[in-house]
Amino acid sequence: MTHCLEKRLQEYAAVGIPGAWITDDESVQPTISKFGGSPKYFYLWQKTKEIIDCLSCKQKMYLLTQINAPLMSELSQRNIYVFMCCNPKCTKSDKGWKVIVQRGP
Repeated sequence: MTHCLEKRLQEYAAVGIPGAWITDDESVQPTISKFGGSPKYFYLWQKTKEIIDCLSCKQKMYLLTQINAPLMSELSQRNIYVFMCCNPKCTKSDKGWKVIVQRGP
C-alpha cells in the first residue's frame, strides 16, 4: 500500500527547489513560488484586492508565501497565497490568517 501511494506522489507531485534570490519583486512571474514580498496575481483585476486586512486588529496583512500548484489534470495554473498578521496576538487565532486560492490561465 505504501509503495502504491509513494509511486502516485512521485507521478503527480512536484517539489520546488531553491532558485536565485529575488532582487526585483515586480519582475517575478505569477507562476513562481516564493516567501514574502508582494503577491503576484495572474489577473490585473486581482490587484484591486491586494490590500488584505486582519479580521481581528484591522491592520494590513503580509504575504507569508505564494505557492504555485498547477492543476495537472486540467492543464491550468493555480496559486495559493497565505497571508498573516504581524501582531502575535492575532496569529493565535484564525482571524490573523488568510488563504486565497486563485486559478490562472
